[in-house]
Amino acid sequence: PQPLPLPSIVLGGGTIGGSGKTPTALALAQFFQARGQKVHFLSRGYGGKRRSLTRVTEAHTAREVGDEPLLLAERAPTWVAADRLAAAQQAAKAGAQILILDDGFHNPHLQTTISILVYDAQQGFGNGALLPAGPLRAPIAETLARATLVVSLGGPFPLPSPVPVLQARLVLKLPPILKAQRAIAFAGLGFPEKFFRTLQDAGVSLVQTFSFPDHHFYKEKELCFLKNEACRHHACLITTRKDFVRLSEKERVGILSADISLIWQYPEKLDAYFDTL
Repeated sequence: PQPLPLPSIVLGGGTIGGSGKTPTALALAQFFQARGQKVHFLSRGYGGKRRSLTRVTEAHTAREVGDEPLLLAERAPTWVAADRLAAAQQAAKAGAQILILDDGFHNPHLQTTISILVYDAQQGFGNGALLPAGPLRAPIAETLARATLVVSLGGPFPLPSPVPVLQARLVLKLPPILKAQRAIAFAGLGFPEKFFRTLQDAGVSLVQTFSFPDHHFYKEKELCFLKNEACRHHACLITTRKDFVRLSEKERVGILSADISLIWQYPEKLDAYFDTL
């Protein structure tokens, strides 16, 4: 494993997609920034075409750098590269003090300071089987052995943990218009059902839902179909912020987005845990 030049945090999920790594990464960056520390994100840029070292700007599209880096770049400087060590070195030159990696938890070539397993209580560990028979990336015991911290979202962590566990919950920020209208929801996520359930729990009147593959780039005919369905049902069309950034300005017309933020259950525990960084 190659050590990175700065204190670094890598996030990972025990299952494929939908664990909540991106909102967790954003919440951690906000925490460090509130303490006056300069955070930079490093990402592989999954779904984007760029492989060379790139600092993400507003001019980039999801097709170039991936959807998650666009979201991360709204909070802190974000670097996309296949070579994470080169990206870390460039971030250090640009003034970074702490690095947050939104992927790479299972990468044996990276040596990070803290490895965080993000667990979603709604999704759980599925049937407990490995891909392709189940949703697990690796055996649960092996995944826990890699972790130095667990962040459990939406409920307690169900297993005895050899490392500290921080609990948090995700809060949905909805456009006010949804309080008075019905909605059709669509999402291209690893676990889109969680988004639909969260909308319903927030009191949104859903008349239809449509699921697409994770990181899906929508075709014109798909968007036309969705917008026609919204018109037919006299409903709003809503998707996730992650899906929204994959759409062009023209495609976004008539589509609302719901943002998600993370709230720590015991925020004082973050100070105690991260004081060494």
